[in-house]
This record gives sequence, C-alpha cells and structure tokens, in this order.
Amino acid sequence: MNKYLFILVLLIFLFLVFQKYVLCDRLSCVSIKNLNSFALKEIFEENKNSYRALYTKNKELLRVEMSSIMKDNDASQAINARIASVKGLFIDTAAPYPGVVSDTVTCDKKYKPVFEKIVTRGNIELSYFIGYVNNNLTFGSCSEDQTSLKGILTYFYCTKRHQMYQLELISPTKQFDQSLPFYKEMLQSIQCK
Repeated sequence: MNKYLFILVLLIFLFLVFQKYVLCDRLSCVSIKNLNSFALKEIFEENKNSYRALYTKNKELLRVEMSSIMKDNDASQAINARIASVKGLFIDTAAPYPGVVSDTVTCDKKYKPVFEKIVTRGNIELSYFIGYVNNNLTFGSCSEDQTSLKGILTYFYCTKRHQMYQLELISPTKQFDQSLPFYKEMLQSIQCK
C-alpha cells in the first residue's frame, strides 16, 4: 500500500512540475485573441523568471515583457509603480530655467496618453495607456513631429502562475486609429492559462 501511495504522490509531483515549467513558456501561459498573427522577431531575454521579446505583423509591433515567480502584492506594487512612471512623464513641471516664454514644462492635452482599467473576459484586471509613441518606441511624445506612431501599453498579472506582463502594441498612427477596435478586442480577450 505504501509503495502505491509513494508512486501516486511522485506522479502527481512530476505532473505539477511538468505543467508549471514545461507546458507553459513565453506567451503560452496566456491566451490572447489573434496573438498567433504576430511573428517572433527577436528575443531580448529568456530564462525561467523572465521573458522579453519583440513580435511583428507587417508594420505593427508587439513588445512583451513577462516576470515570473512574483507574489501578488509585489506584482500590484510593480504595476502601480510603472503606471505612476508613465503618468509622471506628462505632469506639468517647473521649467529648469524659467523665463519670459514659460515657467513650466507642459505637454498639450492632445498628446497625453489616455489611461483606462478594464476587467477582461478572463477576469483579469488590466491597466492600459493609449497614446503617441516617439521614434525611440517609448511613450512620451509631446510634439506634432513625434506623432507618426501610436500604441497601447498594458500591464496585468496572472495569479495562477504568478506572472506579471507588460504588452505594448505599436503601429503607425493612421493604422492604429483604424485598428483600435481590434486592439481593444485583443485586450478584452486576455486570459491566464
């Protein structure tokens, strides 16, 4: 009897280890509608605790960052810190050299990203920004000459596997505006496996 119990416990343990570390890697831990239409272009980092990569589809870019083995509270703090960091880029600040022209450095409202929170069909709380992306592919455009690209920057956490994700969908502004319903549908479809 003890022999069979030992074998059963060992099989369950192996199954759980196999499921955690073998069945799920890169983006296979999440389900996102139309994700398979993007092709992997480059992996920047890949190990058991993190994954950073760039996917492409024509002129569209999908940047992915996944951090693993994170406690729920740590993930929440990390997401809130990243949100605060992006919002901080667009807060009016005192000019380093106040003068006749201006005492503050501001970003026109039309360039500031829009921040939203949703709960996906997979019951995941998702925070995201929609806004202009500069030529360095980062949020922070505050002038007309840096409006050729637009993007969605989103953060979410999968409690089941203790993984935090940052996804960025970037495309030329005109294409982005036309594809926005498609991108929002992708966000709504996110589920953790």
